[in-house]
Amino acid sequence: KILDDNVPKLEEVKKKLDRSLSQCSIHADVPRLVGKMNILREGVLVWPLTPAKSCVEDITTMFEVLERLLKHLPTASSFSRYFFNETEGSDIQHGVQYYVQTILGEADTLTHLLKANCSQGIVAPVWVWIKLSLLA
Repeated sequence: KILDDNVPKLEEVKKKLDRSLSQCSIHADVPRLVGKMNILREGVLVWPLTPAKSCVEDITTMFEVLERLLKHLPTASSFSRYFFNETEGSDIQHGVQYYVQTILGEADTLTHLLKANCSQGIVAPVWVWIKLSLLA
């Protein structure tokens, strides 16, 4: 019964994916989740191959890898310029928000990918369901 009550509903997930960027928490979720993310291509790990020194470096490298894989994204190498120096108190969330909304835009493939994979409202229910499935 617990598993049935916690199955992520496809309609709810679709509603969250269809929300505008201003209603999404990508800017808050990417910096928190980027250190836990992996990018696989045909089952082979392509990122992260080495540990990063900072959250900004993780995000920048992730966007560069996705740019190469998707072959049509804006140049991510300029991504880090949207941030203040991390050691002096950066605003990473604001940088992610600006980059996704202004540089990538609402219709960009990476924006859709981030909505699906870096939105806690989508990821958390699935994660909870998987954990409950393993415990059942």
